[in-house]
Amino acid sequence: MNLRRVSVDDIELLIRLRIDYLIEDRGNLYPNEKEKIQEQLHYYFPKHISDGTFIGVIAESNNEVMCVAYLAISEKPANPSFLTGKTGTLLNVLTYPQYRRQGIAMKVINKILEKQNFRDITH
Repeated sequence: MNLRRVSVDDIELLIRLRIDYLIEDRGNLYPNEKEKIQEQLHYYFPKHISDGTFIGVIAESNNEVMCVAYLAISEKPANPSFLTGKTGTLLNVLTYPQYRRQGIAMKVINKILEKQNFRDITH
């Protein structure tokens, strides 16, 4: 199993994984919803991966995605709990059924949360 952080080269894959997550979560998407979501994601992913406000980690084996998770970073007014004002929201944790109950999602989440991923958030 290979764990890797996503890049702008992964846009089409990230969109597919987001749609898979939404279908898993909601049961289905109407065609117009899917089209609008894909359109927004074509804008969102390159912008936010490039500016560091989006982190994604994928677990793969033999070029097949096993699990994915996203972290969206936002900025709010600072307070004692968030001195930089930056916070993260974990999104889109998806493990495909054949890979569930093996601890893969935990490994992906831990990779997202590794300190080096937060260098820009904490300084």
